Amino acid sequence: MPQFYLRNFGVGNSVSLFNIPQMKQVPRAPISGQCQGDYLYTRDTRIEKNIGKIEHECAKVIAQVIQTGGLPRQLSKEHQKLMEFVLLQKNRTPAAGRATEESMQKSLEFEVRGNPPPPDLDPNNLKINWVNSMLFNIVGNLPLAPALMDLSMKLLVNESGVEFITSDSPVAVVNQWCMGDPKDGSTALACAGIEIFLPISPRFTVLFYDRSIYNVGRQGSEAVVVKSPGEVRSINGLQLLTADTNLYGKINQEEFSKLPGQWRGMKNDEWRMERLVSTDGKDQRINHYKPQPNIRLKLPFVRIVQAMKQIPAPVKRRTYRYPPSVVERRLKPLFFPKGMPERPRSSAPYVLVEEG
Repeated sequence: MPQFYLRNFGVGNSVSLFNIPQMKQVPRAPISGQCQGDYLYTRDTRIEKNIGKIEHECAKVIAQVIQTGGLPRQLSKEHQKLMEFVLLQKNRTPAAGRATEESMQKSLEFEVRGNPPPPDLDPNNLKINWVNSMLFNIVGNLPLAPALMDLSMKLLVNESGVEFITSDSPVAVVNQWCMGDPKDGSTALACAGIEIFLPISPRFTVLFYDRSIYNVGRQGSEAVVVKSPGEVRSINGLQLLTADTNLYGKINQEEFSKLPGQWRGMKNDEWRMERLVSTDGKDQRINHYKPQPNIRLKLPFVRIVQAMKQIPAPVKRRTYRYPPSVVERRLKPLFFPKGMPERPRSSAPYVLVEEG
């Protein structure tokens, strides 16, 4: 967690911290000790320096937003830096690293169930040995910043008297359009209908959203003034779904009790798997996803476009803002610089044959 970011929610070199497992507030926790560790990603100092350079550029953009109360121009260099910050904070945390390890391990086990490994490998004792899953996340996600720049932006301006808070995992991704579907895993970044909430100070939260699905605030205005304490607490409550252990900002036990407490118990860490096989039998695919909790988020300034309300849930699940192949084209050169053989894909329809 970059120190410049926490300073936006603190005073000087300290910040108020609320530890969720212990239900305890630390009014003046040192910022320098939060979400830090020696060689957290790698012992290669060049990588740490490069991350530091990205953070420095992001800090300037966020400071400008806070100072002016205005957002970067869409598709500008500053806009891209803001998206890079979103991806960094979403993927660099220990919680994100654990989630990646769990999803890859479960995918491997699920794959082996349908395709037995060579005789010299024990299918019941296969384990991925990770060097650093957080660094894997950063390398695999940071290049996708341009692919998120189709999302529209609104600046939520807090005039409620209750401050925005943040956490040790501050990026909250939800999809109100698909919420309530028990098989909904549509918070992947390419999915239609995603909304990304990034608090940047007690007064400002940036909302990125899919404008083909939602109308947000007043057309033509980049800001939405939020005057309802209940709405601010709903936005703050999203941190209960993302936080690992700590919340930061003006929050004590009394204010914590006013957040939608049931959301914490709805945090979903379970990965689900699907095996799809082409009807000609030539290919199969493994999908993995986490169903998003049905928190019934209600924010009056976010409205689903009328024509999109009638779309059936199974269609919503398969609706993307851009094809998954776009992501593959960006990532393959990073992980396979010398190239890799293209896996043949069947042109036949795929059917679901197994879930786990």
